[in-house]
Order: sequence, then C-alpha cells, then structure tokens
Amino acid sequence: MPLVKQMEELVEQDGLHAAGFISYEAAPAFDPSLPVRPDGGFPLLWFGLFAQANELTSLSGIADAVPSMAWEESITHEEYRH
Repeated sequence: MPLVKQMEELVEQDGLHAAGFISYEAAPAFDPSLPVRPDGGFPLLWFGLFAQANELTSLSGIADAVPSMAWEESITHEEYRH
C-alpha cells in the first residue's frame, strides 16, 4: 500500500499519468482475509509514470494486428495428467 499511495501522490502532485498493474497476489494489501498463492517472484505492482498521455481516438488497423485467440491443446489429456 505504501507504493500505491506514493504513486497516487506523484500523479496528483506532479500531474503524472500512471500505467501498469497490481497483481492478484497483492490482494492481502487491500484485504488481509483474501488468500493468495505464495510469492512466485512475479511483481506485486508494476507501473510506469509518464508526463503525458497519448489518447487513442481510433482502433482502426489495430484489430488486424491482434493474434487469433483460437486455442488448441498441444498435448493430450494423458500427457497433461502425467
């Protein structure tokens, strides 16, 4: 929570823009009763602070760049269970 508060202060005081994420494993910082898996080395919080934000006004051309979300298994069920 101290890092979230520090980031909020920088955004408010310095007029910065924050972009990033807070991982699910950081949930106990907001509510200690929430269970999470042990730390796996993944960042709990990762943000960049920017002086200016660029707003997207159109998504034209972006849809073609998005890869297919069609999923196919690469191993059999038996291989997975093994």
